Amino acid sequence: MKKLLFLKIFICFFAMKAQNKEGKLAIEKGTWNIGGQLSLSSSKNEIEGSSIAETNNFNFSIKPNISYFLENNVSIGLIIGYGYYEDENFSQTSENSNYRNEYSVAPNIRKLFPINNFLAFSLQGELGYSYSKFNSNNSQYRSTGNTYTISLRPGGNVFITKKLAFQSNIGALQYLNRNNKSENIITQNVSKGNSQNFNFHFNASNISFGLSYYL
Repeated sequence: MKKLLFLKIFICFFAMKAQNKEGKLAIEKGTWNIGGQLSLSSSKNEIEGSSIAETNNFNFSIKPNISYFLENNVSIGLIIGYGYYEDENFSQTSENSNYRNEYSVAPNIRKLFPINNFLAFSLQGELGYSYSKFNSNNSQYRSTGNTYTISLRPGGNVFITKKLAFQSNIGALQYLNRNNKSENIITQNVSKGNSQNFNFHFNASNISFGLSYYL
């Protein structure tokens, strides 16, 4: 809900500024761009009338990126990401904690479509790879996952100054291939699985915001 509210504010800001500006934006060939996204959230819930008395969640992710403009308004770049996700469940008799670490890399190509001299829509093609490791303090299993994606992401860009821009990605047309492996640390037995899907995502988990600086 917070992301959707932020998106509405983002669109309203576009409309307000567009009434006061003329001309079209051009990011010149040879320009470097650095930026990134940062996400941090934490929650705590107490549950009455349940075997689980309390749940805690903590999520952190960071995705710095760098890109270079091969032509006016056309860039190639690289995104590197790290995420840490933790959830804890407490009851009167037990405590269960689950942890996930995720590392990702995504080379991409991006095209800007200027609307005026401060606003541009964008379309980003992306090849992604991520490695995830799952752990639990109350389980004899350890799991890892390798995920490969091909994505096409629409977005918007508002230039606050000539060098600094507020950037968003809104949804994704995506093909995903995920390989999972689970190992029993006591018996050493290993099980593997694979899942694939192709769809268009337009929900809060696929709406992202960040800042970019142009050199």
